[in-house]
Amino acid sequence: MRAPRCLVRLVMWLGAVVIVAVPCTLLLLLGTREDNASKLRYFCLLRDPNAPVILVADDADDGTRQQQRQNFIGQGHVGRNYSLWTTHQGLQQTGSSLARLFLVYALPHGGGGLVSEAIFNVHPKDVFFLYEPLHNLPPITSQTHMRPVEWLQLMLNCSLGVAGHLHLPHLWKSSSFRFTHTSHCHPHQVDMAKCVTIACKRTKFRAVFTTQLTMAEITELLTAYQHLLKVVMVVRDPRALLATHFRSHPRPLLWHLQMQAERICITMAAKISSARSLQHRFPGAVLVLHHEHLVSYPVDVLDAVNQFLGFGVSHHQLAATLAILGLDAPEQERLQLINMWQLDFTLQEVRQVDKSCSKYYRGLEYLPVPYTITTRNNFFVPWLDAKL
Repeated sequence: MRAPRCLVRLVMWLGAVVIVAVPCTLLLLLGTREDNASKLRYFCLLRDPNAPVILVADDADDGTRQQQRQNFIGQGHVGRNYSLWTTHQGLQQTGSSLARLFLVYALPHGGGGLVSEAIFNVHPKDVFFLYEPLHNLPPITSQTHMRPVEWLQLMLNCSLGVAGHLHLPHLWKSSSFRFTHTSHCHPHQVDMAKCVTIACKRTKFRAVFTTQLTMAEITELLTAYQHLLKVVMVVRDPRALLATHFRSHPRPLLWHLQMQAERICITMAAKISSARSLQHRFPGAVLVLHHEHLVSYPVDVLDAVNQFLGFGVSHHQLAATLAILGLDAPEQERLQLINMWQLDFTLQEVRQVDKSCSKYYRGLEYLPVPYTITTRNNFFVPWLDAKL
């Protein structure tokens, strides 16, 4: 029995080789050598399920894309709103916005950290910014007997008597930005809770980035603070989210990857649906923002976000922030960052993800990977066409 099985497997393997090798060989007989090599590489990669998602560069549409971009600008889509730019120092609140509290929310690995840094570190002296203050959640809930949303309300109100749970790393995101008051708040030299409370009360605005809340808890915060609170919910391509996760975790089997993708897409779709409902219930208080839009169009997007928050920001401050975050890089480099997941997944893997998420992509505003793709493909709805 073993010999026939081995023979069958051998025949199947040889058949697969012939299916790919014969067309590839035929291509070598056509045209010039350079054309043949290009066709061969492209044709064979398309049939390799373990090939990276990025297959072949195609610059033929550069002129068309540039013309489309010029047309968008000419038609007045979004673009830069110069009324938001100001020469005054610090964050200047514009219009009639009364918001003093701001919350950025995203799923883990969902791009919320970058978005919150870009928004709130434009001028750190004006904003008391807490990065993931609920990260140490189990000890907080067990020792204080408070729900996460209750503890977060204390933080927003500068009632930091429980600052023993607030570690200094939570006062900033990275070495790029330092919390303004850390030079005065050394835990071994002063009363940490009192020092941070004073720092919080000295600032006009308070902001939090977290991945730990539920949509029900966000609704509770909006109900409690009404017009004083604005929420930015950050959405990221589920394929990029999964790829980021698996860079630090074992690579899953295909069926497990498909299950995880479906769970994430269902969660994202439900959260976006809840956010849309909150937009109707609390007009002007909730913004849904795609991580890819900030990276692709940083100036235009930050203009729109600052307008939503009620801020006017100087050109110098915004330019400095974009430079620190690397968002001033050439457009092609920024697009490569967005599309890094295409190198992390094989075609076979990404099609499994698309199989699980395809029915949710429309609501999430992402696109499945087509049969023929190039490095010029982007799989998210462009900023100019998206619904905020």
